Amino acid sequence: MSFKTVYDLITANIDSNDYFQLRKEMIVRVFLYIATVILILFTFINLFIYKNYPVAFLDIIASIISLYSIKKLKNRNTLNLAVNISSFNLFFFFLIFLILNKNNDNGLFWIMFLPIFIIPLNGHNRGLIISLIFYAIAFTIAYFGIDEWQNGNWNFHSYIRFVISSLVLLYVIYVNELAIYRSNVLLSEKEKENKEYLKKLQEMAQI
Repeated sequence: MSFKTVYDLITANIDSNDYFQLRKEMIVRVFLYIATVILILFTFINLFIYKNYPVAFLDIIASIISLYSIKKLKNRNTLNLAVNISSFNLFFFFLIFLILNKNNDNGLFWIMFLPIFIIPLNGHNRGLIISLIFYAIAFTIAYFGIDEWQNGNWNFHSYIRFVISSLVLLYVIYVNELAIYRSNVLLSEKEKENKEYLKKLQEMAQI
């Protein structure tokens, strides 16, 4: 399957004249497709290789929710619903995963990546708020795991590294998304000015 075929599949039924809508719908679709594939893959890994049945069951539930969100994307009027379902799914999936897995096999590595999906899906402001709420809960859970997780190897220094790394990543993603948003607004305003100028030239040419 070529890149163009994948692109056509992702952008099907999207109005390419509206850049903001195009970007938002592409982000949602790409996220849902990738998330569904990864969740299904980890369902089999946790079920048959690691035999971690609680996490495997969690993967199954999250996969079903992702598939339901993809179904909702067939109607562009339900795009915001798909975003909310995806965000809810991601938020609680990672929290429950953190409670069940703790930091076994460096599971906290996955927790840090939540803003990568949440902020582009919800926008820089709403995404930042959701991410901060998530981290406040995750940091609290991780704090109470000090000297208990990983047979006591999870200590205060490990916790501080996790907190700092997560917040730095959150800041970088937020600034990047904010820069993209402001650039798009400027481009949109410039395009609007050019269209108005062209319209005036056409009106003058008809005089």
